Amino acid sequence: MNPIRRVVICGTSVFLMAIEAGLAKLPGMEVVRLNPHLPGAEARIMALSPDVVIVERSDNHAGQTQMLLSHGLPLVELDASRNVITVLSGRQVQVSKMEDLVRVIERALRTSFQDTDGD
Repeated sequence: MNPIRRVVICGTSVFLMAIEAGLAKLPGMEVVRLNPHLPGAEARIMALSPDVVIVERSDNHAGQTQMLLSHGLPLVELDASRNVITVLSGRQVQVSKMEDLVRVIERALRTSFQDTDGD
């Protein structure tokens, strides 16, 4: 049995709802969607201890994105207008299918776990 990967999706857009639905169908994925504008959203994200957090690119979320990164959470930022994913350090990847997104998430998880193995 594959281990469960907890993915937190921060946002309420239709685009993120579609991502949520696609990821939730995959075995081994637990997907939780949160409204980042509600009070206590950051604390709830931290309490969930997600393997990765997915946010939608927006200037309105810049502070929250920085907070998540400062806590060491693997972060995937989606830009629907350009069909681009930015992972953690700013690397950008073109995506066109759910499989591409899953591949990026898995790569981010592997990188995150490798970075903490030596600590």
